[in-house]
Amino acid sequence: MTADSDEVRQRVQNELRVSLLGALAATVDGQELTLGPPRQRAVLAVLALRANHVVSRSELIDAVWGEEPPASADNGIHTYVAGLRRLFEPGRASRAPSSVLLSTDAGYLLKLSSSSSDAAMFRIYLDEAGRLRSQPAEAIAAFDAALGLWRGIALDGVPGPFAAVERARLAELRLTAVEQRAALMLSVGREAEVAAELTTLVSAHPLRERLHGLLMSALYRGSRQAEALAVYTDLRRLLIEELGIEPGPELRQLHEQLLVGRHDPQPEPTVPVLVPVQLPHEIRDFTGREKELAKLAEVVPHDHSPVLVAITGTGGVGKTALAVRFAHQVAGRFPDGQLHVDLRGFDASSPPVQPAAALHQLLQSLGVPAERIPDDLPAKSALYRSVLAGKRVLVLLDNARLADQVRPLLPGRSSSMVLVTSRNHLGGLVARDGAHSMTLSILTRDEGLALLTSAVGADRVAAEPVAAAKLVELCGHLPLAVRIAAERVVTRPHLTLTDLADDLADERDRLNVLATGDDEDTAVRAAFSWSYLALKPDAARMFRLIGLHPGAEISLDAVAALTGVPVPRARTLLDVLAGGHMIEEVARGRFRLHDLLRLYATELSATEESSDGRDEAVKRLLQWYFDTANAAGTVIAPPDHPVFLLPPLSTQDFTSHDEAFTWCRTESSNLLAVTRLAEDQHSPTAWQIPVALWNYFIVSSALDEWTRTYRVAERTAARDGNQA
Repeated sequence: MTADSDEVRQRVQNELRVSLLGALAATVDGQELTLGPPRQRAVLAVLALRANHVVSRSELIDAVWGEEPPASADNGIHTYVAGLRRLFEPGRASRAPSSVLLSTDAGYLLKLSSSSSDAAMFRIYLDEAGRLRSQPAEAIAAFDAALGLWRGIALDGVPGPFAAVERARLAELRLTAVEQRAALMLSVGREAEVAAELTTLVSAHPLRERLHGLLMSALYRGSRQAEALAVYTDLRRLLIEELGIEPGPELRQLHEQLLVGRHDPQPEPTVPVLVPVQLPHEIRDFTGREKELAKLAEVVPHDHSPVLVAITGTGGVGKTALAVRFAHQVAGRFPDGQLHVDLRGFDASSPPVQPAAALHQLLQSLGVPAERIPDDLPAKSALYRSVLAGKRVLVLLDNARLADQVRPLLPGRSSSMVLVTSRNHLGGLVARDGAHSMTLSILTRDEGLALLTSAVGADRVAAEPVAAAKLVELCGHLPLAVRIAAERVVTRPHLTLTDLADDLADERDRLNVLATGDDEDTAVRAAFSWSYLALKPDAARMFRLIGLHPGAEISLDAVAALTGVPVPRARTLLDVLAGGHMIEEVARGRFRLHDLLRLYATELSATEESSDGRDEAVKRLLQWYFDTANAAGTVIAPPDHPVFLLPPLSTQDFTSHDEAFTWCRTESSNLLAVTRLAEDQHSPTAWQIPVALWNYFIVSSALDEWTRTYRVAERTAARDGNQA
């Protein structure tokens, strides 16, 4: 037997099939599986509906628990994935890699062929029906095959916000397929069947105009004119009572045709309307972001489902530039229009645009007369979805603040795509609305240089390559900062890149240099301020005080000490800052400010915190570092720990030598910075911290750190008259 035949046999023996169009079910080799607890089934639903694509752990957590997951959520996902692997591959060794549910650096991927998923086959049959529209009998057969896959309510009984959204989306696809099949059946004289099927459906969907129109046509063609007119009368009364609007123009035209007894009633073609083309202009020197553009291209809708993408990141990182660039690249694939709304979620000069106002703007852009636009939000949103039904429209919702601001602006049954940009994480859109999440990071070194070169010219960069690289570094690889720096060079011909790099080297003046004289809104400081002003007081205070920390990274416990709040409260506030991309969590419980955001936080601490407030915060921080270093030193080498130091008072409970040693190694760069800060503050911790870490430096052979730290200790001990 060949290796290829072995692989085929193994694949057949472990064939996984997942059924989603009803109660969630799965089989391996034809044997039905017991899928375990509800949340494990929710994880399977996410992986199966995104089969053959990597799903990140954070997306799974959002999908299963929503916006407020428990602290154990990460472990829960690991447990559920392990449980699914045992079900799918019962004979796999415990440490052997899975060939069905794969782990990657970015998350998990479920390998599942289209023929093994009823939801995937449903889409395939729908696409086939669309291709066969000119052959009604064959198209109806494809619709029959698609609808025959359904066993009840999709994902019935599966918990979580993702399942709820997918349940609604799949139900909408099913109903659209029923409507398209009914229209084809009418075209081949099967009106009696259509009337029988749709009579029940219109009762279940009393506001769906398309269903009512098809039922009216079927009844009329079956010589049941009075019943057809009664369907219209009942719908019109309900629309007025529930939404305060009249039926749409197509249904009104059909009603008029029935009244005059037209033999083959069909809606009259509507008057062509102007297709909205509202995308902002592209940035001339846009560079880089190839991976992000490719990822966006992968999710452009190909079937009958709208696609939602949330592009998030800190101020000035280029979210809008990327969204606009991509929108222009794919505009041709959305022939029914491209819409744009600035939601002003972080505009310091005006409040965020309310959903009702945004919907009014969108509806008018789509050609809806102002007098037909209802007043209340639910009715506006329903009309918006009706107008977009069946269309391919690209919608760019820029600068959103909250998921609730976006949710009423999402299309229903259509092949539209919605791009949302925001400084906030918008996890609710991922969890409840099935959004693809893209967090935009700063530019790479090469991308930053390419942007600078595009703006100032290749000759100037080639003449000063070292200064160019330094300039990009001092801008923190932030696109907005690089553009502002380039603008200063371009508008000042005698200013060299070296001159500008020298100006930026002074941290105290860097944010002033990164400003444009005639447009304050484009300054880096202004971009950061919009996010800062959106914070609640406690989170804003934490951001300011973190600017007092001298290191590149800060731990959760250090933040709690610095701000004087309990650790759980510090965790909550840090999550708020991270959700708004004001700080980055680089490892579990460790955080980092972007270089320019750190300077901004330091500025704010100087201007918005009192002198006493700053001194008290620094005092708490220094005391925490000493107490924790002292506790670590006691554990690392108890017999040799300096006896004259106070007993450890740290809340950090080191249970082993390795744990204490790891803390020292992780904090090593911070400890030198903190020691220097203590020296500046004339604090005794400037010599106490190095002495407490004496044994760590000896054991670790960190001679350079030891030398530099002890020089500070010697100076401060001599100054204090303490010859430690």
